[in-house]
Amino acid sequence: MQDSDKQKTNIFYEIISSPLFGIIGTITSIISIPLAVYFYYNSITHRDLVCVVHPAKAIIVKTGQSSHLSVLFDGKAIVSDVTAAQVAFWNEGNTSIRKENILQTISLVTSPSVRILEATIRKKSREIIQIDLDSNHAEQGRLDISWNILEQGDGAILQIVFAGLPSTHISMNGVIEGQQQIRNIEPVYNKYEADEYGNNNGSIVFAALGSGILGIFLLGRYSYFAYKLKFGFNIYLMFCLLPLFFISTSIFIWVKIRQILPPFGF
Repeated sequence: MQDSDKQKTNIFYEIISSPLFGIIGTITSIISIPLAVYFYYNSITHRDLVCVVHPAKAIIVKTGQSSHLSVLFDGKAIVSDVTAAQVAFWNEGNTSIRKENILQTISLVTSPSVRILEATIRKKSREIIQIDLDSNHAEQGRLDISWNILEQGDGAILQIVFAGLPSTHISMNGVIEGQQQIRNIEPVYNKYEADEYGNNNGSIVFAALGSGILGIFLLGRYSYFAYKLKFGFNIYLMFCLLPLFFISTSIFIWVKIRQILPPFGF
């Protein structure tokens, strides 16, 4: 064996026997466990109807404030606050939700119960899903919703105008075959972009993921030199933890965004 080959072999054994190499293996194993569970869960066939209300509600008429604007409903003046809200719903599961899968009517309900004055479809993922709105129970604060089919990522954004305060809670009720209850998700973040709901959060994901990948590259390239120069254990730990921190952060943010954002955007 030539001297150069012996030197390469020695370098290899020094790297795998270094404390840094062991730390990387340990932390990677720890991170891989929840990731394996997550990807296994997503591989299971399931229906998952999700509903989220945009946190920014528009006050159209405010009781007690002088205004030249008046609201009439069936020829009668509305004397309470009038508020507009946007509600998104979609199928997050990997199995389609058809009419025959709806065991109990899907409805948007207000709490406390306030009259729904108007309901319109602002956006839908595809025309073929055929969203229909039934306002027969709007006076009791209930809007029934039906559709032809919702495949994964299919859904719609509704705008409802109701005679109530912005604090009025809006939720989706009903029963779907294979889903115990509809997921009504409360927004996690306090601030949202007006043009794209949570658009900047996607940039954070890619920035964190890119930082993690770059960190792993630098880790592989320079950790050996750090070991040869006999840097302290804290330096080894820093080299190891930083890239893994950025990658795990990007995965966490990505999961959170998927939990609150309709695939077709607000």
